[in-house]
Amino acid sequence: ALWVLAVCGAFSLTAPARADVVTDWNELTFRVSLIGGAPAQNAGRVAAIVQAAVFDALNAIDRRYTPIHVDPPDSCLGASRPTAVVQAAYEILSRVYGATATAANQQPTLDGRYTASLADIRSRERPASVDEGIACGHEVATGIWNWRSADGFSTPLPPFVGVAAPGQWRSTPTDPYPGAPQPMSSLQYATMTTW
Repeated sequence: ALWVLAVCGAFSLTAPARADVVTDWNELTFRVSLIGGAPAQNAGRVAAIVQAAVFDALNAIDRRYTPIHVDPPDSCLGASRPTAVVQAAYEILSRVYGATATAANQQPTLDGRYTASLADIRSRERPASVDEGIACGHEVATGIWNWRSADGFSTPLPPFVGVAAPGQWRSTPTDPYPGAPQPMSSLQYATMTTW
C-alpha cells in the first residue's frame, strides 16, 4: 500500500488542490517531506503515521471499522469529518516537519494550508461541529503519535566497536541497546542452517 501512496504523492506534486481533504493532506504530506529533505524510508513512515491518524479520526466519527490504534473517543461523535482529518494530519506533520532540528522547517506551509482548510470548512459547517472535529483530530493524532513514537525507530544504534576492513570479524553486541532486535542464539542458528 505504501507504493500507492508514493505514486499518488508523485502525481499530485503538480495537481491542483481538490475538495477532498484526505487527498489534499496526503498530497501535502509528500510535498513537505520532499521539501523537508526526509530520506525515503522516513517519508514513507511519516505518510503511514499521517494516514493512520486520518483513518482513526474518520473512524472515530463513523465507527464502521476496527481502529488502527486509537479507540474512538466519545468526543468524536457529531464531529466534522473534514475538520477531524485536517486536524489529525496537521498535528502529525507539524510534529515531524515543523520547527525541528532534523528537517527543514515546514511550519509556515503547514500553518497556511491548515488555516485555508479550516476557513473553507467553517464556511460550510456548523461551528460546534468544527470545534468538535478539532478536538477529535487532536485526540486521535496524539494517540497515534504517542504509539508510533515508542516503536524503536528513533532508538540510536550502539557505537561500532571493531575493524571495518573487508574480511575482518565483527563482534555481535552482547548487551543490545534497548529495543534492538535480539541476536539469534546458537540453537536458532543451527536450526536455521540445517534446513
